[in-house]
Amino acid sequence: MDYKQIIDKLVKELSFRVGIPNIHNREHQSIMSEILSEWGEYDVKETIFNHLNEQDKIDPETPVDYIDKNGDKQSSLYKNAIKADKDSPQYKAAVKLKTDEPKSDDDKTKQKSMFNTADEKQKREDEKKIKKDIEKKKAGNTTSSQKSQEEIIDTFSTEKDDIIQGRKNPPGTGGSAIGEMYGGTAISEFYESPLSEDEFIEKHFQDVRNSSMSKGMDDKAIKTWLKVSYKTGVSEVNELKNNSKYRFKEPQSKPYPIPVMDPVNKKGSARESLISLFEQKLANAKDDVAKKHYERQLRFIKSREDSDTGVLYETEEGNVGFKHTSNKKSFSDPVFNSTVNKRGEIMKSSVTAVSEQYNLDEGTIEKVTNNIDTTVQKAVDSIQQAGKGPSGALESNVSDTSEFAKKHKLGKQFKNFDGGQGGRKNYLEDIKEEIGSNKGLGKKVNKVLEEKGVPQPYSDDDIAGAVLEISKSGDTTSSVTKMVVKLSDNVKLVREVHNRMRTKYPNLSEEELKEKTLETVNGYKNKSGEPFDTESLDTMLSSEMDWIEKVGAQTRDAMGEAHKQIVTDLSNSDEKWQRENAPNQPQPPINGPHKQAYIESYMKQMHWDRYILGEQEDIGDMNIAGKTVNSEHIRGCLGKLSGYQGDLNTSEGKKGLMSHLRKTMQISSESQSLTFNSKDGEKPIELGKEQYRTKGVGVNSLLGNFGKDLQNCLKKS
Repeated sequence: MDYKQIIDKLVKELSFRVGIPNIHNREHQSIMSEILSEWGEYDVKETIFNHLNEQDKIDPETPVDYIDKNGDKQSSLYKNAIKADKDSPQYKAAVKLKTDEPKSDDDKTKQKSMFNTADEKQKREDEKKIKKDIEKKKAGNTTSSQKSQEEIIDTFSTEKDDIIQGRKNPPGTGGSAIGEMYGGTAISEFYESPLSEDEFIEKHFQDVRNSSMSKGMDDKAIKTWLKVSYKTGVSEVNELKNNSKYRFKEPQSKPYPIPVMDPVNKKGSARESLISLFEQKLANAKDDVAKKHYERQLRFIKSREDSDTGVLYETEEGNVGFKHTSNKKSFSDPVFNSTVNKRGEIMKSSVTAVSEQYNLDEGTIEKVTNNIDTTVQKAVDSIQQAGKGPSGALESNVSDTSEFAKKHKLGKQFKNFDGGQGGRKNYLEDIKEEIGSNKGLGKKVNKVLEEKGVPQPYSDDDIAGAVLEISKSGDTTSSVTKMVVKLSDNVKLVREVHNRMRTKYPNLSEEELKEKTLETVNGYKNKSGEPFDTESLDTMLSSEMDWIEKVGAQTRDAMGEAHKQIVTDLSNSDEKWQRENAPNQPQPPINGPHKQAYIESYMKQMHWDRYILGEQEDIGDMNIAGKTVNSEHIRGCLGKLSGYQGDLNTSEGKKGLMSHLRKTMQISSESQSLTFNSKDGEKPIELGKEQYRTKGVGVNSLLGNFGKDLQNCLKKS
């Protein structure tokens, strides 16, 4: 192995991509890592980065000059001085020689941290495995059960017929399964002999109708999905033919192009077959170009997680390539469905990326990371708490629900709840009917009061207290939660009216204000509710009811509250940082480090870094509603909508767009999501959207979507 030749070649390639190279710059190191992986030079990569990451060493024979205790100048060798007594002048001089090296500890720490992240460690492990597998194949250590290349290709080529004839299970049921399977069929058929959309639907309708995939679907739905399949296949063929990055050979030799379903699912057979195929191709590669091609193909088959389908095809060089595709039914479909914990991992690398641009120290990096972790966790806790319904609030604020109900005469409240369009309503009468029939909520009330030894007939306050007890015990059924939420709404409504009266009539006494308040709330549309009296009003204005005022809003709109809290906390953290660190950048109007790190993590999960930087333009793209959406489309729309002025045809321009979005996009909260916006004057332009949600205690997820304005731009691309 000629290290010098490879390093010279690496420096030239790095110069081409970044301009003036700096091997101590983290971003340049990342690109070096990518280049060496593309070339398949895993041993060289490990050697180079081990050298870059190791502690700076001093030659043991280095002279160490020092002043002895008598004030005389003396000299020793480093290997001796560093072993001397720690209080001796020669030892101190040796230590100083070491610490005076030009490379700072901060630089070393940052450099090390980059190559010790979970992602980098996993990447190195994957590369080692690829290399190990390759060596095995070269040594002839293949198992007798391994399929040949011809057998694997034949399996992919006949997959659709096997599914139709029942020899193999389909990739699921419903429209998405039809879309994936027949989208691939359209690729093969349209390339071989272009046919019209109507011809394609007519040709395959009966097969789909008779298969298990169409279970529960009517004829119209089947035809709609076959239409999507046709558009998908046609756009895939056109993309391969027209996008020079794929180096698609014309004409293809039979049986290419070959569609593949579910290519990266670790539990599926397609991924294993693709890996086996490309490992065999690699083992038989006749030149360096073919070797590097197959190593690159293998790396992405093993590392990509968002490919739904793909196509095996011949390249102009005579090699076999694989195009990955992420399929979406519509432009509003989620791009990612992730966990909060996964976001936390990505956040750490995002904070580091921001810190390097602004030369933030380790303490600031840790503080920003912790602040964002705290912000996200608060939002998750809020959503989880709401998932429990009002029980958490009751548990924290009411020790004895029966006594609480009697003290505040809550039975009266249940006789005057908001009943929607029909007007205010006496819900207590409905509960009493169910108590009599021992059904629904009434059955639960009977059980609670019987266990407490309360005899029938129950008092109004007994019933109200029992409902609170049921909710407090963790019952989140709608009939129970609704009663507590309506009690919360009563308190909120009366307090809002009372405050409005105080503003409108500043000279009235408190008693007069209460009269005005009662007059107003009792004047609302009423179906069967009993009017509030002064006692009821005093209850709702009591400080002992403060805790319940927000329960209704929090239960109904936990997502909105959580998203609002995230935006507020990130803004407050940035304002504080920018104030305390002025004039150090970033300063307004540029986003502070907290928002930049959060935006960076969102962009990574949306794969915007992949599409903007174009690192996988010859590997894959998206197909949305039958339309190809590639790196050029996404990069162009993001640049246009965000007002970016850089040249997107250059490496520097692409990296500049990532930085521009991070610095300028604003995060806003809606009831169900966070939005990532640019501006056209005062008008917000929605580029992205993100939603936190919970599927139960401890099960939290994140959904990421294209923003509405980005969707519209991509549709026109």
